[in-house]
Amino acid sequence: MPTSTRKPSGKLDRCKASHPDTEARYHYPRSMLDQPFFVSPVTEQAEVHLSMLADTTHYVSPLMALLDQLRNEGNDIAGAYEEAAAMRAVIGQASKALAQIQDIALRANHLAE
Repeated sequence: MPTSTRKPSGKLDRCKASHPDTEARYHYPRSMLDQPFFVSPVTEQAEVHLSMLADTTHYVSPLMALLDQLRNEGNDIAGAYEEAAAMRAVIGQASKALAQIQDIALRANHLAE
């Protein structure tokens, strides 16, 4: 497996748009997080937490939507996309593990009664 001899600069490289004639528009406001199943009745805003981020069935990720838009416009975002996908996978695994721990604790508590 070949390795790169290029050393990271510690900052992100700025890439030129693939179509310099057109200006790309990105609009992913905080309100995109306010999705059904996740909005607090008290604050009327989504409370971003583990169970929300782990729920790929109901939660639509603005981050993944932005990365999809960038990729569809021809930008090479493979590194950022893989990192985000890995984080989503880890969040899902952590959520399942915590649910199992909670289930074990509830069963142990029930047996102790």
